[in-house]
Amino acid sequence: MSDREFGCTVLVIILLFVGVASCNPILGIGGWGPKNTHVATVNNMYVDISGAGDSRKSHYMIGTDKGVFEVQNSLIMWLWNADEIYSKVKNGQTYTFTTKGNKVVCWLFQEYPYVIKMESVDNVITNR
Repeated sequence: MSDREFGCTVLVIILLFVGVASCNPILGIGGWGPKNTHVATVNNMYVDISGAGDSRKSHYMIGTDKGVFEVQNSLIMWLWNADEIYSKVKNGQTYTFTTKGNKVVCWLFQEYPYVIKMESVDNVITNR
């Protein structure tokens, strides 16, 4: 392999690593992104199922007038009660959502901001 071929190979590997790292929630985005607050009205709730066979995974999704948010357990953010949070969300209700992370659409997956706290008019629901 010539020096030029070697240099091109190294460059391609670096570009691929940077692309994957920028899309991977463990390496770059996910719960590591900024914390934001959104006042939003819920207009859709659904469970997104990804994978096949034994590697199937459920994602609790909340569609609002301000975008889509995910309620997900996360080791990185030390969040463990996603099912409890999701069960308290009501269509048509307006909440103040505190989220962590950004919406990311990459080659292999999509990711949405994680709900870490949710407040309605009457009560406070915290994903901690």
